[in-house]
This record gives sequence, structure tokens and C-alpha cells, in this order.
Amino acid sequence: MSKSKTVSTSEAIKLVGVSRATFWRLVKRYNIPTFQDVLDRRVKLIRREDVNKLLSLARSVRNGELPSAEDR
Repeated sequence: MSKSKTVSTSEAIKLVGVSRATFWRLVKRYNIPTFQDVLDRRVKLIRREDVNKLLSLARSVRNGELPSAEDR
């Protein structure tokens, strides 16, 4: 997986603007794939396009909406 098409989950959490717990809850609920960084096994990566999905999901949650799993 190309590094330019991915960001670390720590960076994604900052971009999405949610707590670490909320981020992982959204990732798990909507089956967003994460990948292990081959250069540093401690780092998880997520595709930039999936970060955009999480951004829209986080906006929905902030607005009091509870998006269904089909809304991804």
C-alpha cells in the first residue's frame, strides 16, 4: 500500500477531529480497513478515501444523527 495514499491512524484521528475511542468505534462499526505499516509494525495506516468517509460519519454523529451501516 502506497504511503501517499494512506495516513497513520494518529494523523487520521486529528483530521477527523474525534477522540481515539470514537475513531476506533467508527472504524469497527463501519468495517473500515486498516493496514500495518511495513516499516514500523507499531503503526496502523488507513486509506485517505476512508478518512473522508470517517469525516462524513463524524459530522453525522456530531449533528445527532446515527448513520446506519448502509450509509457508508
